Amino acid sequence: MKEGLWNYLTATVRLTLVDGEIVEGYVDDYSSAIDNKEFADEPYCVIPEPTIDINDVTYKDSEIKDVEVLKPPII
Repeated sequence: MKEGLWNYLTATVRLTLVDGEIVEGYVDDYSSAIDNKEFADEPYCVIPEPTIDINDVTYKDSEIKDVEVLKPPII
């Protein structure tokens, strides 16, 4: 189920994107439109690619069709 992306901070998730691509990773950041003028219309979350430690991949909320939690957030 997809809800506000801030709810997935520190969770390991499986994203289903609107184009059908499936991505798994750890949500290590979230920025609201208020904090990020580049994406002023939509928030995004950042998920490191499993094979690349130093590069993050960002996904806008509009690119994400569904979010499945694989490992719950650390509270």
